[in-house]
Amino acid sequence: MHLKLKKGHDFNLGSYPINEITDLKEPDEVSISPLDFPYIKPKLLIKEGDNVKVGTPVFFDKLNPDIKFVSSVSGKISKIIYGDRRSIQSVIIANDKEYGSLDVDFDKNVSLSSDDWIKNLKEYGLWSAIKQRPFSKIADSNLPPKSVFVSLYDTRPYGCSPELVISSNKDLFNKGLKLISKITNCPIHISTGLDFDLDLISIGNQRACEMHTVEGPHPAGNVGVQIHHIDPIINKSDVRWYIDVNALIDLGYFYEKKSYNPYKVISISGTISDLNYQRVVKYQSLDTILSDYEFKQDEHRIVGGDILSGVERKVNDGIGPYDDMVTIIDIDKEREFLGWVNPGFKKYSLSKAFLSKIIGNPILDFSSRLNGDKRSIISFGRWEAVLPMDIMPEALVKSILIEDLESMENLGIYECAEEDFALCSYVCQSKTEVSQIIKKGVELAALDD
Repeated sequence: MHLKLKKGHDFNLGSYPINEITDLKEPDEVSISPLDFPYIKPKLLIKEGDNVKVGTPVFFDKLNPDIKFVSSVSGKISKIIYGDRRSIQSVIIANDKEYGSLDVDFDKNVSLSSDDWIKNLKEYGLWSAIKQRPFSKIADSNLPPKSVFVSLYDTRPYGCSPELVISSNKDLFNKGLKLISKITNCPIHISTGLDFDLDLISIGNQRACEMHTVEGPHPAGNVGVQIHHIDPIINKSDVRWYIDVNALIDLGYFYEKKSYNPYKVISISGTISDLNYQRVVKYQSLDTILSDYEFKQDEHRIVGGDILSGVERKVNDGIGPYDDMVTIIDIDKEREFLGWVNPGFKKYSLSKAFLSKIIGNPILDFSSRLNGDKRSIISFGRWEAVLPMDIMPEALVKSILIEDLESMENLGIYECAEEDFALCSYVCQSKTEVSQIIKKGVELAALDD
């Protein structure tokens, strides 16, 4: 199938080369936060002072006790940070930089059933890499998916190039696809851009793989948009799994080496850096990732992910388990005097309110400036213009605000995730946090599950 989507927008970020992947220095510690895994209730398996290896379980989910979350380094548990009511905020592990690995007790040469593979992935910390829609949460192994989605078309601002990441781990990526085909009995939909190098993907022995090409502006590369057009979700029990490039490499690493892969590739970009790619340790502290950059906490904001749908992080946090990007933006709280009166030759705009839209948008100078106050929702059709899904976003947002679950279901809440509506937030003349409202709606629907 070929998807040609017109709705959306690609930001003018200037031309930038796709550089090679470089290795960052080994961190002195990593920080694992259960808060980065939605819909789980963590229970610790370790205490301060315990020694761990790569792959040692650190905590598990009380709602699904078989699912373990493991250390990405060997060393010692140096600190456990608690929040209100002793909720676990993060686990700090001092890295001995030896990466001694936990022994994995299975033989991949023996024919294992899909249930055996699922059990191993849960036990050795890999299951959390597989997510599902609805609800964008860790996949429920008791609900077999109708299909699995892999998006290799990244349209996010300064997105992490799937082609570059795969080229450095081609064999492991294909082994990861092979492992996915062993634990599912459904089609695996792989979406690429028109110029993607298909030689990187070995699908000869994987008859379940179905290849698709996608073209169009962001968010055409979002897996939720692709699910909507290729195999749409009908109700909350109509499950689709999805998995990203780094996670497939992790699965291939586990399949091939019977060990947990402590590394992943991320892109680093923003106002303090040109786009570059780094191989980092999972959960590596952001202060070590940014140590070579002129970063100032009072002048810059760290975003785990892209500038549209990422999560703000502190410099002492570890990089999130699902983050393949770190973006830095300037903190700008100053208001522009009578900014709406100026012709706006240098203002980036998606509407025709400024002359820059007519003469050509300049390179986006992104910062944290809100450019106005929040106000009532006004119907101008801007949300619909950038959402390439057959969904009425304004009606859905209003049904979420009044917590009308029946209307939310009828309007397609089970197909939604906040990242698919991030552009709606950007273009909204009312400064409505559309994506955060969608997130609230998804959480309300999940509570009713």
